Amino acid sequence: MKQARQAAGYLTIGASRGARGQFKGAAKLSFTFCPPDKRRRDRDNLIASMKAATDGIADALGIDDANFTATYSFGEPIKGGSVLVTISEAK
Repeated sequence: MKQARQAAGYLTIGASRGARGQFKGAAKLSFTFCPPDKRRRDRDNLIASMKAATDGIADALGIDDANFTATYSFGEPIKGGSVLVTISEAK
């Protein structure tokens, strides 16, 4: 869990080019889960599995994660699986 939080934080910092403070205390996160195969997945478990990563994103942006709004969707399968996260201004 600690590694996932740190990795998500570092990736957020790298991708956002210093966005800390940019979102004025709120942000929208859009998660796209791209599984490694076509087997059925439980959305609730996928969301729960992102808890540590979401905390890392919050750390990197300097936002309390209680101020995130989030959407979740499924993408096409990708070899090895992936979760794509888009961060935007909350409206």
